[in-house]
Amino acid sequence: MDDLLVFKSENENPSDQGLPWKILVVDDDEQVHKVTSLALSDIRILDRPLHFIHAYSAAEARSMLEQESDIAVILLDVVMEYDNSGLELAKTIRTEMQLDAPRIILRTGQPGYAPELEVIQNYDINDYRMKSELTRTRLITALTTAVRSYQQVHKIKRGEVGMRTIIEATNHIFNTRDHEYYSADIIKYTAKLLNINSPHGLVVIEMRSLGNGGNYRHMYVSGATGKYSQSLNASINDIPQAAVKEEIEHCIDQQSTLFSPNSVAVFFENDGKRGCLFLDTSGPIDQVARSLIEVFAVSIGVGFNNINLITQLNQYAYFDQLSRLPNRTQFLLEVNRLGSEHSNYMLGVLDIDNFSAVNNALGHKNGDLLIQAIADRLANSLPGDLLIARIGGDTFGLLGPADMMNPDDLLRPFDRPFVIKNTPFPIGATLGLAPVEPMHAQSFSVLKNADMAMKMAKHTTGISFMYYSEDMARAAEQRLEITKDLHPALARNEFEVYYQPQVDLTTNKLTGVESLVRWIKSDGTIIRPDHFIPVAESTGVIIDIGKQVFRKSCRQAREWREKGMLNFKIAINVSVRQFSDPDFVPSLKQILREEEVESSYFELEITESTLMNEVESTIKLLEELNDVGFAISIDDFGTGYSSLNYLLRLPIQRLKVDRSFVMNVEHDEKARTISGLIVSMANNLGIMTIAEGIETEGQLEFIRNLGCKDAQGFYYSKPVNCTEFEKWYKEFKKQGEKHEG
Repeated sequence: MDDLLVFKSENENPSDQGLPWKILVVDDDEQVHKVTSLALSDIRILDRPLHFIHAYSAAEARSMLEQESDIAVILLDVVMEYDNSGLELAKTIRTEMQLDAPRIILRTGQPGYAPELEVIQNYDINDYRMKSELTRTRLITALTTAVRSYQQVHKIKRGEVGMRTIIEATNHIFNTRDHEYYSADIIKYTAKLLNINSPHGLVVIEMRSLGNGGNYRHMYVSGATGKYSQSLNASINDIPQAAVKEEIEHCIDQQSTLFSPNSVAVFFENDGKRGCLFLDTSGPIDQVARSLIEVFAVSIGVGFNNINLITQLNQYAYFDQLSRLPNRTQFLLEVNRLGSEHSNYMLGVLDIDNFSAVNNALGHKNGDLLIQAIADRLANSLPGDLLIARIGGDTFGLLGPADMMNPDDLLRPFDRPFVIKNTPFPIGATLGLAPVEPMHAQSFSVLKNADMAMKMAKHTTGISFMYYSEDMARAAEQRLEITKDLHPALARNEFEVYYQPQVDLTTNKLTGVESLVRWIKSDGTIIRPDHFIPVAESTGVIIDIGKQVFRKSCRQAREWREKGMLNFKIAINVSVRQFSDPDFVPSLKQILREEEVESSYFELEITESTLMNEVESTIKLLEELNDVGFAISIDDFGTGYSSLNYLLRLPIQRLKVDRSFVMNVEHDEKARTISGLIVSMANNLGIMTIAEGIETEGQLEFIRNLGCKDAQGFYYSKPVNCTEFEKWYKEFKKQGEKHEG
């Protein structure tokens, strides 16, 4: 009869055709296990056999569930070790072990232990049966229903897991920056979707190009794993497996994903490129997996398009487009990487001297050509093991082993002029060096240290490079203190004006004085000008300091005029920030009116590099100053890059030969030649000259013999306050009168 359990002989083997459904039988009665196995041994559900797993207690069942995967149905006895151990196990399965897919059929031989409806609902119990009523037919029916339910739940779960895998894969591959790594990743994640642990796969990219009237196609292997690894980076024609090659070509030509009994060929595409991911499988792919792969194929195509875009963006993000060198961002990343991997590395910051003046003189297009020429020479002249980057407008970063970072070698590319449009330009550079501490990813700090050393070298006469030291860090702290004290110092009137005489080299008479600012704090501490002036310039406080210096100079001029001793001009230094200040000329006029002195007593000294900015507006501003009555002198002449044509257009009255030339005229032929050229040119143009930094008789005689009109320096007097200057002036005048007598 159908409703009787049928026992089969124990030597009758169950069918092993197809992948079996795993059925976990949990009961403390061994006879129940035997009856169940024998009754269902020849049953196939959904054309698949059954495989029984036996547990004789709740604890043993839990262990089985932890070891076995894909258990479809649990036939669970309610009463085992204790009255409700089966119900407790059901709770553990659903809540603690988080196993939602297996279907649970409760069985009990004791009617009094039937579970409440709430328990059936809360623990997702698929069915509940009394053992006495569970005939073979009813058992088969219950089991078939449970297996169908499991199949649907399993599909949903696989879809959820698959979608999580796709999300994980998409996030990962969208952050991949390299074609080869990208290809390997999409093979890995496609295999994960199909539960393949050791994938054998290929990624082939189709490239099309136009040329000589034809449309050419080339397909190459961008990714390969497992038995196909030897085909990486090869042409598709070199793949030894002809059937695989044919399948891939068919996938790309049909522009669709192909599912075969033992493989899958996934089609993906992006702008101008198409590709195929081929993967061996252990058998046919079910509908759930097919749907997941179709979804992932979209992500693969988008991600591959992003790879091409990212490659372009990386060029912008990590490489300087003008010099084609790594940029600051890439340089700092490499400092971190190499600094953590190697010891005894050195970082250099190399800054082009006076580049802004050169750029303005040559024009920005030629300035760009100069940057390219410098980058090319550095790349071709320095050792290949050194990393060279453009980390600023006129600044290059250098990184390499300390023994390869010799300053003389790094600066040697600047020994020869750079030729721009057939014109040679002598360009100098200043270098700062700092050690990269091993095992510390502090690239910004190291760069800051090297930059600090470079700037210190720039402010030190005759020095082209410096190594970072802790003293520099202390100097930086001092700069911070100076920055904090500048405004209070202005309010406390701590800035005083000192005067240094300028003497006519022919008559030996005083022709002028230069006003020089000095900071003497209320406690008597003297802050050196080369310490506070650069800080004041960078913070903009120099504008207010400049106004105060000019006002005090005007008052002094009025006092000397009243004493009858003002038969000379007073030279006032003008900084870059002052010169570019829109209120510069109006403020000068206002101070002259308020202090009741004439502009004709004053000469404004403006550095050559300052005058090189915005040529036309500079000329207009100088003409306006001339109209007010100021004489104009170019300070530090010879250190900039002004052309003769530009010089002829400037409304100037005097050139000051820079001290860097004057100090070396006794022993440096180059300094003598440059000084002579400057004086000769100025005399031919009808422009007066003055040499600064005269300290010795030999320097004085050389400058005088050149035909330079005036001189200034310690040879005559150091800068002194007004009281000391008046004493010097009386003595100097007395000596002159005695000489004349």
